Amino acid sequence: MFIADARSLLRQLDRVAKVTVEASRGEIGTLLVGTVTTTDNAFYRVLVDLLHRFAERYPNVHLGLQTLSVTQQVQDLRLDGLPNYYYREAA
Repeated sequence: MFIADARSLLRQLDRVAKVTVEASRGEIGTLLVGTVTTTDNAFYRVLVDLLHRFAERYPNVHLGLQTLSVTQQVQDLRLDGLPNYYYREAA
């Protein structure tokens, strides 16, 4: 009984180590992308294409894309709802 439990524990530790390495490499997890771009904008189509390529390369990462107004983004920033944020002034 003890040996079986020890082996089971070692298998679990190996899995935890593997998941930790994958997460540190960005190979698993969740990526949520918020944009102010409308769906009829050329940048939106480029963004969707990039996310499709990312999904092909990292199939274990769950992707989400959400269109937000500037007001919503500012509000989320104040509430720490957007941990990674890139802002570019309109040309």
